[in-house]
Amino acid sequence: PRQPEAWLDVGHLYAIHSFGRGLGAQAEAHIKRAHEEGVLGATRIRGYVRATRAEEPAEASRGAEMVRAAAEGGDPLALFAMSHLCQQGIGVAADSAAADQWRARFGEAVNGDLDSHTSFSVAMRLHFGIGVPKELAIARQILTKLAARGFAPAMHELSTCLLTGCGGP
Repeated sequence: PRQPEAWLDVGHLYAIHSFGRGLGAQAEAHIKRAHEEGVLGATRIRGYVRATRAEEPAEASRGAEMVRAAAEGGDPLALFAMSHLCQQGIGVAADSAAADQWRARFGEAVNGDLDSHTSFSVAMRLHFGIGVPKELAIARQILTKLAARGFAPAMHELSTCLLTGCGGP
């Protein structure tokens, strides 16, 4: 790919098609390249994977710091990921109040001024659990909002969700 963001997108495609078998070597290589190019979402993904798969507490802490940096840098999905890490005590001290604050900031970001393409990207990453915990109900809520605005890709994905029952009845 020619654009740094494309490395992240290609990495996501590989990760989606690995169907829960981890990121896979190809996905990881592309996401690492995007991270090296400074793509914010790649920092979140690498940090979240590092934190949640770490065998040592220090490694989990380094991963959580990567996620925090992405959140503070404006990545809305990193806000959601930090909420999960705080709630579960992964790489940080377990803290429900902090988890609630991160989740509230995520809600503000998603319900704020995100353009349709960014909101759709957030929904799809939540749907597949790439770099964040899988959260079908929230993904479906975002898709519903976008479909109501007439955003065609969201209409397609929402119809698939309705057919398969993902994110609720």
